[in-house]
Amino acid sequence: IGLSGMQLLDVVIQAATSQGLIILLNNHNSKAGWCCDRFSSDGLWHSEQYPVDMWLDALRGITTRYSERHPLVLAFDIRNEVHDVLSRRTHKILKRATWGETQDNTTDWRVASTLAAQAIYEANPSMLVFVSGLCFSYDLRALAASPPMMTDPSRLVWTTHAYPWMHWWV
Repeated sequence: IGLSGMQLLDVVIQAATSQGLIILLNNHNSKAGWCCDRFSSDGLWHSEQYPVDMWLDALRGITTRYSERHPLVLAFDIRNEVHDVLSRRTHKILKRATWGETQDNTTDWRVASTLAAQAIYEANPSMLVFVSGLCFSYDLRALAASPPMMTDPSRLVWTTHAYPWMHWWV
């Protein structure tokens, strides 16, 4: 159709908001394709090809792009289904996602989600920021105990996923 991915997203957001639909932006995964098995390198919010700084710049840039032109773009889900990354061969953890255990923005989701909220608020301080729990967004316990450090905590929305086939606690 002769449009880039961003141009196509522009068209979709314009069409949706012109009909009064509210938009929730979503950073689903870093590369095209299926995202969410236990071995996916997209389990964390970054990769070798897509480092944390690039992720933060993208969140800030997309927020700026749509906040200025579309007041019905109200929220950003900063990452889909954060989870540990396992080796396909050994099933051992290659990269472990933590919450509030370190100050490392490459492994600690609380640190990274705080930075993401700051990046989004630089572009639009009224944006709602959706933050998922760990374990494919199932586990909100750590988030409830120690939420991300946000400029305006009332703008934080917790998000979880519930699938009938997934029971990590069993």
